[in-house]
Amino acid sequence: MTPHRLPDMAYTLYVRAGGRYLHTQVGWLLIVLVGGTLVGVSALLLFSAGLALALPVAVFLALVLACFGWLTVRVDESDVMVRFGVGLIRKRIPLAQVRSFRVVRNKWWYGWGIRFTPEGTLWNVSGLGAVELTLDGPKKFRIGSDEPEALEHALVQVLGTPRALSAQEHATAERGARRVWLVLVALAFVLLSGLGLLLWAEARPPRASADAAFFRVSSAVYSAEVPLADITDVELTRELPRIVARTNGTGLGRTLRGNFRLDRLGDGKLFLTSGSPPYLVVKTRDSYVIVGYSDPERTRDLHRELLARWRKGL
Repeated sequence: MTPHRLPDMAYTLYVRAGGRYLHTQVGWLLIVLVGGTLVGVSALLLFSAGLALALPVAVFLALVLACFGWLTVRVDESDVMVRFGVGLIRKRIPLAQVRSFRVVRNKWWYGWGIRFTPEGTLWNVSGLGAVELTLDGPKKFRIGSDEPEALEHALVQVLGTPRALSAQEHATAERGARRVWLVLVALAFVLLSGLGLLLWAEARPPRASADAAFFRVSSAVYSAEVPLADITDVELTRELPRIVARTNGTGLGRTLRGNFRLDRLGDGKLFLTSGSPPYLVVKTRDSYVIVGYSDPERTRDLHRELLARWRKGL
């Protein structure tokens, strides 16, 4: 096979001296998705929460594009070099460690980026084509490519025709890949379970109480402690001002927890279920805390308790 007949004429560079190879595959769909998210989220945050929140989000998404937007593969007489994006994430594989190689097709759910799959580690930016390297160990490493046959041909030029692995070597490599994949799946399950438990706990009714010195409110993540001496007003209201921004809070459906910015009131803390009036509004000289339960009577009881404590200290 000569270079000009390789599949799709897709070599970026096929160097003259003996089968060296350089090719960059651009992940156009990833760029469109992340780029669109970058523009949309940045604009939304800029108008709702201001530059302080929009800037770090924009920088993070821009870094994702710069680090994972394209994949460059280089083969020379000594190494296979695989590099994501601008090169902050890269891997060098000495050819002496390559035991075998072959063209493969990834399953669609393996995804893009750096992935740990039942067939081994995968680096990919787009598509399902790949070349699977079997390395010393043995262990497997897949390089995603839109021209896998061309990459395989370049490896043949520098390594020769790959030899078949023995049944024992193949089984060892498969077991190692599956072991890593199962560990990562288990870790993901633990993390997702922990996150789900945290979200469930945060959605529970807040704990609120008043004593002779403080009014306290807390949820799983957020809390507020207001000295009674700092309170300027305690009232029940059936309607809340419009939420301008979520400065450091969570919104789980109708459940609002943490720091918000409200029209006319400014920055304060919410511990409430929206759409379930009345709401207890506790104002201080420079902020406020609003508490509301899905059971209106519970909110009224808290209002009466706090109002009695506060008036007693006046």
